[in-house]
Formats: sequence, C-alpha cells, structure tokens
Amino acid sequence: MKDPITIIQKILDKVFGHLLYYIEQEFFTRFGRMSPSVSGVTETVERLKGIRTGDWGTTAQFDADFTNMYSLCDVELLKRHVLNGARLAGLSEDSVAYIFNLIEVNMAHSYFREPTGIFHTTTGYSMGDNSASKGSEVILRDSELGTFQRLQDKSLLKNVEDYFRFKDDIHAHPDGTIDEVLEALHIISTSYPQEIQLNVEINIVQGKFLNLRLYNLIWAEGLFRTILRKRNSKSFLSTAILRSATSIVQGERTLT
Repeated sequence: MKDPITIIQKILDKVFGHLLYYIEQEFFTRFGRMSPSVSGVTETVERLKGIRTGDWGTTAQFDADFTNMYSLCDVELLKRHVLNGARLAGLSEDSVAYIFNLIEVNMAHSYFREPTGIFHTTTGYSMGDNSASKGSEVILRDSELGTFQRLQDKSLLKNVEDYFRFKDDIHAHPDGTIDEVLEALHIISTSYPQEIQLNVEINIVQGKFLNLRLYNLIWAEGLFRTILRKRNSKSFLSTAILRSATSIVQGERTLT
C-alpha cells in the first residue's frame, strides 16, 4: 500500500519550487544578482569566474554548515518563510491557508522506517520526505534575502561577491578593511534562523567547499583553487588559477 502522505509531499515539493522561483526573482529585483544558492561545483566554478575578492591581508574565508537541517525545520519556522515566499508570488490568503494545511498534515504524519520498525518524527522533516529539500531551501533562501538586505544597508554587498551555499554548506569570502570584513562575517553568521544550529569556521590558509579546495599560500605567485576529482576520472587533481581565492586578515585584530 502506498503512503498517502507521499502525495501531499509531492504537491508541497511543487509549491515550494514555485515559491523559490519568486524568491530568486526578488534577489535580481532588489540586489541585481543571484542568490547564494548553487546547484553544485560546476555552477560554483562558473560563478567564480571574474570575481576578484582582494589581496593578501584584505580578506577572510568563512565556511559553515547547519546541524541536522531537516530535523530542525519545524512547522512554524517553515510556515513563516513560506508566507514570505507566498507574498512575493502574489498568492491569495486562501491559497496560503491551503498550503499551511498541507504542511501541518505532512508534519503531523511524518514517519520513517528502520530495520527495527516504523517511527514517528517528533519535529521537522523525516528521512525520505519528498518535500524536505525544497522546503528547507525556501527557509534558507528567504533568510538570505534578509542577509543581503543587511549587507546592502551597511554598504557591504560589494565586499561579499564570493558567497555561495549548496544545500546546508556555506562558503563566503568577504574582502575590504578589517572592520568591513568583520561586519560582513557577523551579518552572514547571524542572519539565518536561530532555530537551526549553524557551525562556523573561519580559515586563513586553506578551506573546502564542495570538492573545491581553497588555498591561500603567501609564498605562491597567485591565489588559487584546486578541484579535487575522483581517482577513476581522467585528472585526479586539476588546478585552476583564479584571482578569487582565500586570504588572511592580518594585523593585531583577529577573527574569533
């Protein structure tokens, strides 16, 4: 017997995809650029081309991820950001109420199967929920509208051209004066929902986003990234010299 909740999840998946379209449009309308969300390493590399993030001593590298992203997406958090997306999409109150009902039914009947039995998820999405990926994306991408607005209000958007997120992994590379870098890092790290734990790491020599290894070696001729590939591919290590790699914030002030 097929799980009837699966039908609701597939409907929500399409609804969330519709909202994401309008949220993405809002980024272009308000900020003239795409959201940080990327589909993978290929898109990341393409968007990195031409980005110049600063020289040694003027930039820092920010890497972060969310802990238990799906299980922490509770009903009220999801509804709050879905409502924002629905307003951008111009949906009626009745449509929003219908979507909310679907969300509540889905979350209230969230189960997953284990070898020892079937279990009920007490909060957030269960494993295998067909709407979890786009639902969590609505939460994060809508939150990033607020991030960009705060950066714009502080005249810092120009300092954070290198800012990407793949699902629950985030990479940002602000540049500028020490004060500008610190303020940009503070805004990015505090703009996501408090309900979801964000683990932050600031690297000064090397880091990793997807399968991009990011280097900042002071003795190197240029700043660069390397693309790590599987051993059975034609090239195990392919190096691309891009003028948009990591750097360090030097001086007496440190990033903590």
